[in-house]
Amino acid sequence: MKPKLLFFLMNGVGGAERMTITIANFFDREQYDVRYVLVQQGDDAICQFMRKDDAIIRIPCKRIYLSTCPIYRLLRRERPQVVFCASPAINARLIVAARLVGIIRVVVRNSNMFSFERRDVQWLMKRTYKWADCIILQQDEMREDLHRRIPRLPREKTITLNNPIDVVHINEGITAPNPYPKDAKAVNYLWVARFAQEKAQDVLVHAFAIVRQQQPEAQLWLVGRYNPDSEYVRKVLSVISEKGLGESVHLVGHDSNPYRWMQHCDCFVLPSRFEGLPNALVEAMYLGRPVVAARCLDIIKEMVSEGQNGYTCEVGNAEELADKMLLAVRLKDCKMTYQPARKEDFINVITGNDK
Repeated sequence: MKPKLLFFLMNGVGGAERMTITIANFFDREQYDVRYVLVQQGDDAICQFMRKDDAIIRIPCKRIYLSTCPIYRLLRRERPQVVFCASPAINARLIVAARLVGIIRVVVRNSNMFSFERRDVQWLMKRTYKWADCIILQQDEMREDLHRRIPRLPREKTITLNNPIDVVHINEGITAPNPYPKDAKAVNYLWVARFAQEKAQDVLVHAFAIVRQQQPEAQLWLVGRYNPDSEYVRKVLSVISEKGLGESVHLVGHDSNPYRWMQHCDCFVLPSRFEGLPNALVEAMYLGRPVVAARCLDIIKEMVSEGQNGYTCEVGNAEELADKMLLAVRLKDCKMTYQPARKEDFINVITGNDK
């Protein structure tokens, strides 16, 4: 019998969910029985990123806090050898359910700093993470933060693994046609992210208004899911209107293939107020795009080599962001300096073969 691995994820299209699928795809289906468990009701949009022949199990809970018992019943029925999850709200409940059932190995992954999580999730993490077999952190800063917040958590239970890159999926995506209008003079700036306060689209629009004063041909493309009725989106739209940018700032909405936008942009911009580890930035750098990134994490300074593949700026500083955007579009032959984790690293850690 092939070892059965269950990958738990929330029913949404976020960075943690996409990364869970990337990691699951590292496992050879000839050697492992890989199955996904979708927790919480949703539109199943995340399924488009899964393999067509992968088994999907649904736990249609209306509220995450009601999921522990359904997860427990599922684990008793499926009896997997390993369970994995990268959503802290589910992590804690999965750890408890798995220990009650007696699952061999429980691996969880944090996609944000501990301090960025809601207080109820922090409370659960403090009380359950000691029972996990392994906790994967995206970067050392995140690992140290976790140990400061949970001082009794054994260090041998945590490991830092940089985000991997789904090279196959990206390389397939960039074969799609160039989505930008055919305008030889246009300079296309790009940001790929859901609309949210922490993603700082408002700061980017303010910076872009400054850029347009020196670069009238500039265009800004915001690719990501948004709700036009949300307070934050209305705020961003208000800035666009106030600055007279209605013809040069484009809200594209969700696109399941953001890589076609990255491949052909002139500069990728990450203005975030905070991040776990920005997958979109890593992907843009893999594609050789010049980048500008706010220093919302210490690792940003290690990822971006100033003046070679991009520039960094202070968080929330629209003026500095604009200056760096104007500089970045002049860069050529950008090389990636970020070192992603290998698929073998994840396979060994998740299965316990790294011991």
